Amino acid sequence: GVKTEDDMRTRVNAALNQAEKTSSWSARQAFSILSKAKEEDDIKRQALLSFYAKAQDLLSKMDEPMLTLLERHTKNVKDNMKWHEKQLKQTQYFLLVSGETSSGKSSLINL
Repeated sequence: GVKTEDDMRTRVNAALNQAEKTSSWSARQAFSILSKAKEEDDIKRQALLSFYAKAQDLLSKMDEPMLTLLERHTKNVKDNMKWHEKQLKQTQYFLLVSGETSSGKSSLINL
């Protein structure tokens, strides 16, 4: 599976490079690749959000001396967790489409 943004780029590039070698390449294939990458990203985001919810629950049950010790070694742990959770909930993606003239960029965008 795709674990990082770089993994996703590598996977998309490999699939597009392979598609360029075949005469049957279409914008639909590129769209399919991007859709699968988004689905994998959604699954991983949900898993991480579940993890954050469990961690926040554990933090809320932690006694004060332990919480103080944790805060001393990991500054603003609660704020950091909230920030990361907010980032995971964002559903906006940025996509750069580039290619040679008449390579199907507009066709991909118009799908």
